[in-house]
Amino acid sequence: MVMATNAAAAGVFHVAESILTEEGDECLVMAPVDFLLRSAVNALKNRKIINYSVASEGEEKLPTFSIGELEELVTPRTKLLSVCNPHNPLGRAWTVNELTDLADFAERHNLMIFSDEVWGDLVFEPKVHICMSSVCKSAAARTYTVLGFSKNYGLEGARIGGLIAPSKAKLDEVVINSGSATTASGASTLSQICACAAMEECGDWLELWRQHLRRNVVYAVERLRGMAGVDVKHMPEACFVIYANINKVIIGEKGSEKDLCQFLERKYSVSVIPGVVEFFGPGSYGHIRIAVGTSLEILREGLDRLEMGCRAYKNEKG
Repeated sequence: MVMATNAAAAGVFHVAESILTEEGDECLVMAPVDFLLRSAVNALKNRKIINYSVASEGEEKLPTFSIGELEELVTPRTKLLSVCNPHNPLGRAWTVNELTDLADFAERHNLMIFSDEVWGDLVFEPKVHICMSSVCKSAAARTYTVLGFSKNYGLEGARIGGLIAPSKAKLDEVVINSGSATTASGASTLSQICACAAMEECGDWLELWRQHLRRNVVYAVERLRGMAGVDVKHMPEACFVIYANINKVIIGEKGSEKDLCQFLERKYSVSVIPGVVEFFGPGSYGHIRIAVGTSLEILREGLDRLEMGCRAYKNEKG
């Protein structure tokens, strides 16, 4: 039930095109979340994205979703429930109970589930990664899981990912719909060898990489919390990205996330991603996403530049 794909991104598109087969079909998508699934749905034309919120109910609570909201959003045209697991950009590693609630919801409404688990190897202790398909029988019977080798093993250039279907029949559908059965699509054999070598030989490296990223995340969050006008409410449990609130830097209507990011790159040579709808969907206003998957030396320099740039931008807009 496993298919090698031309990077994880291709797997996302293959799932969307195999399930959202008719005009008007709907897909429930977390917001904020990485843009990739939204792009896959939009590429099909006349399919509809229904956003469900991932947010914090208070200062002490981790961001999560509401099954009550999902019940209000689902319609007879809804075919697919998507889950970013772990969550990019909020760094949540979902619990068994949270994933089971989603699986039960999908079963009640006969929805297929798409689980984006490309960050699954980068969950920080004491948390562990829980595969969506593992939480119950109904989840196993309806979940398509997409895996990658870029975030965990650094194989971006190899363009190799994996798709796990809920059954052999469902996998056959994906193979045919994707064009892989006629070799119009598919993953390079050399890239598949790279992926196998990574999984079989690089376990020690992956553990060291995970520990390094955890240290970087903690360092970056502490630095960001000390910057004027910048706030990070929750320590990420996974991923090497941090979603920082910069509302007090952009000062309402006088600035914007996009303008700030362009200012930082132009004047301080530091690049971060703006929390705009086209990247992360609704609920992203007032944030920037910062990647910390680098050396501590480069990270320290980047945060120094970010701090100087935010201070200068705030003074300019103020």
